[in-house]
Amino acid sequence: MNRRAFLGAASAVGIPALSGCGTLEKVEEPFVTYQLDGIFTDNAVDEAIEFTVEVLDGTDPIYETPVTLSALGADDGDSSTVIEAPWMDDTARYGIRVTSTAGEQVTLTLADVLAHRTAAVHDKRYIEYTVTYTGFFRLSVNFYDEPRT
Repeated sequence: MNRRAFLGAASAVGIPALSGCGTLEKVEEPFVTYQLDGIFTDNAVDEAIEFTVEVLDGTDPIYETPVTLSALGADDGDSSTVIEAPWMDDTARYGIRVTSTAGEQVTLTLADVLAHRTAAVHDKRYIEYTVTYTGFFRLSVNFYDEPRT
């Protein structure tokens, strides 16, 4: 599977996983932490984009990086990238905030995620976020037992 297909599948799987379901139990424990396996960013439109990704611990910003992605299919750059850093091995209540160049923000905190997940995610050690731009920013999340990046 190529990287674009993987990112598309990861985004498609992540969004439904956050939607409401009557069988989910609410997980709100403030002690639940994870290692951050990476933040995947993907541009799915035919124009280059720029935005900022902030990594949060709870609701507190702990890291910020600008992201520039080429247009989908462009020969002059990359329309996807992975944000990785050594400090992501530390456990925290990771979340992300994306800010467009126009100042619009989209945030997904761990509290938001855990409100729609079962307690089974407590047994996972790693969390991974995906930012996909499709004309607007879509944020999704997945949990893993082992690092994937």
